[in-house]
Amino acid sequence: MARSGFQAVSRRICAEKSLKHAGTAEVRLSILDFANSTNANSNNVKRLIRLFKNQRGYSPAERQNRIPAVIDEADLHRALNASGLSRESLLSCSSKPPRLEFPSGFRMICLRGRDRVQASEEVSRSLDPHWVVDLYISDISDEARRDLMEEYSSEKKPADGVFFRKIREYQGIFGEPNEYLEQKWWARLGAITDSEHRKSQLEKLFGHRQFAPAFDAFRHLPALYCGLRLSVINKMIAMRCHEELLAYLRFIKDFWYNVFDRDEAAMEKLDEDTIDKIQLTAPGACERQARHLFEKDCLVPSLLAFFENLKYLKPAADCMRRLVHLERKQSIRCAFENAFSPGDGDACFMQTSSASFTTIPVIAADSFDIAYRQLWLYALREQREMPIKRKEKLATAKAQQADEVVVSRFARLAQRLGFKSDEIKALVEMDPDREIARRLLTTARKPEEFEFDDINASIDTITDVLATAQPISRQSWTDEDGIDCAERPPALCGKPHAADHAHDKKQMFLHRLHGPMPRPRLRLTSIFIQRSTFFAFFGEDLGISIDDLASTEDTHMLDHCSRHEQRLPMISRAQMPQHVLEVAERRTSIPRRLEEQEARLERLAATEQQLRNDMALQETRLLTLRGEEQEALQRLNRLQQTEAEHTLRVESLQADEQNRQNEIVAQEQRRANLGDQIRLDLLGPGEKEHLATVERDGEFRDHHASSRPEQVSLVEDLTAEEQRLQAVVEHLTVQHKLTVNQLVAEEAELRHQIDQLKRDLARLQARLDAGAGRPTELQQEQALEEGKRLEA
Repeated sequence: MARSGFQAVSRRICAEKSLKHAGTAEVRLSILDFANSTNANSNNVKRLIRLFKNQRGYSPAERQNRIPAVIDEADLHRALNASGLSRESLLSCSSKPPRLEFPSGFRMICLRGRDRVQASEEVSRSLDPHWVVDLYISDISDEARRDLMEEYSSEKKPADGVFFRKIREYQGIFGEPNEYLEQKWWARLGAITDSEHRKSQLEKLFGHRQFAPAFDAFRHLPALYCGLRLSVINKMIAMRCHEELLAYLRFIKDFWYNVFDRDEAAMEKLDEDTIDKIQLTAPGACERQARHLFEKDCLVPSLLAFFENLKYLKPAADCMRRLVHLERKQSIRCAFENAFSPGDGDACFMQTSSASFTTIPVIAADSFDIAYRQLWLYALREQREMPIKRKEKLATAKAQQADEVVVSRFARLAQRLGFKSDEIKALVEMDPDREIARRLLTTARKPEEFEFDDINASIDTITDVLATAQPISRQSWTDEDGIDCAERPPALCGKPHAADHAHDKKQMFLHRLHGPMPRPRLRLTSIFIQRSTFFAFFGEDLGISIDDLASTEDTHMLDHCSRHEQRLPMISRAQMPQHVLEVAERRTSIPRRLEEQEARLERLAATEQQLRNDMALQETRLLTLRGEEQEALQRLNRLQQTEAEHTLRVESLQADEQNRQNEIVAQEQRRANLGDQIRLDLLGPGEKEHLATVERDGEFRDHHASSRPEQVSLVEDLTAEEQRLQAVVEHLTVQHKLTVNQLVAEEAELRHQIDQLKRDLARLQARLDAGAGRPTELQQEQALEEGKRLEA
């Protein structure tokens, strides 16, 4: 759309909204209806609750809090008459919108704002809550209505999945095309942080002829788009694992379509909160749809899991690239299909452990898929030992060196399975011992600092020492089923933990993953998660029956000392006599069944021992908790005693303060009495008569001279005494305030410690209840004592 055309449409919609705006009013919260909006987003509701609480309240009249709503002209007219208002009063710019009353049962259609209203219900304490709405006449056009619905004033930034859905909708893929709204969403995407990168990634996704339809397939499951990550699109396409990634996306779609019995109307009701709660879980109950979920022997898939599991697949994909050369825009699977050369027989090799293999009957159509999956499994098992070299400018630390032996075995396995390429040939012809020896010498003695007289001779010496190593006995090579006893829960998606990865390597073989595997009961295991992820990328259907494996004599097929070993020819079952096949079947099936029974007994014994250990651990924890409870009770008693002592001390100080106040009052009264007496002595009638007599007798001068110093001295003494008492009072007042403040602070600290101990006791009590399953005698005695204390 041209810029002028976009602006013209924008002006027309703004003009229509202004024309259809009937005003702003305050209405009861109970009449608001959000039937046309999506379900509330719990994360956004929590965000708004925090916002309202931090603001110490909220005002529904604020512009960012108003909700657009549509109303019929007749309903508005009746409400105005019932409320005694006019249309002009609704259009006034008052900070307090008028209250509009509607009859009982009336519902007002709101275009958005469900999250904001739900958050206010959690925060508000009003018995009659109201909200402010911007009213628009119901005959407003669909374009203007959509523009009001999609305003994000003061809302959270839209997620990547929202941009995908909205732009696809207005492009006409998910609905009616609308070029104006499409450009508006592109502009909104351009206004957020990191916009140019995200915008280019979304354009790249839309332009991809395979991935764009795969993501469009979730149009009836809009809640799944909450896991979309535009920042990973470029990495996803650059992996060159198109077939595997598209298989994963089809698996997600098929999973949810089966859950809903392909009912697209029911799929539309699936919300993001439900996806957040059940993705990457292995559910087991909830009526009809839950029965469909329970039938799925895998984790619940989602786009979040898809993008996280790219981290799991990418290192293995880098390992696969070691074996073939990728042409421009060629996928890894296509390159291996071109490099595959099936044998003449109707049997192929299957690796059963790190040291053994077997042969299985297959048809030519299935041979590539079986061989291809085995290479991926090897890469997934050994990806930590075969890291590729990264660019120096991107490296933050010294990169790990690939294990030449592991790489050589990888190439020999590919050659044995029927793959041919220049890269495989070069790796097979490489002597890993010599490479290891060379790396050892150049690492121990830096080439820029040291040199060898004959480095090749030194390499030969080291390889001769390595050649003296003897293979470990067959029993030590046998893989045993282990019990996953890691205390830390496994990673539900992405890369598994290092300990889980090392433990699961014994299980990451084709016949084990596609064979029967017991469902985890107590908690999910790492191998169950990796199995679910592998099936999501490569599919669960193998095309052959694992139960029909015809084991041959085990061979250490990846011995790197046989540098020039060629791929063994395929063995045709048709060339073997029937009686030989029957005898071989009987001879191999009996030991296999015995081994399975023994392995099962070992697993049961290990499980029993684990349960015993868990029980002993719980008992130890219970005793520890009881000891902690006793200590906490003793500490609480000490603190209560200290509090009582401080209370007595405060009361004693208050009594002393009262006594000092009484003394001060007495001193003040005494001072006042003395002053009055002095004034009476100085100005009394007797003195006046005496003064007149002295004047008549000529004795005035001598008498006045003798009595005045005594009076002045008495006044000065009283003044000094008054100042001293005032200083004493001020000193006592300051000391009293300091003492009282200190005691108040100590009392508050003691009360805080007592409250903390009570909370600790409550938590200990809950943990004891959970461990013992019933209240202890100590708890009952404590409850009785607490009741008596409350009665007292």
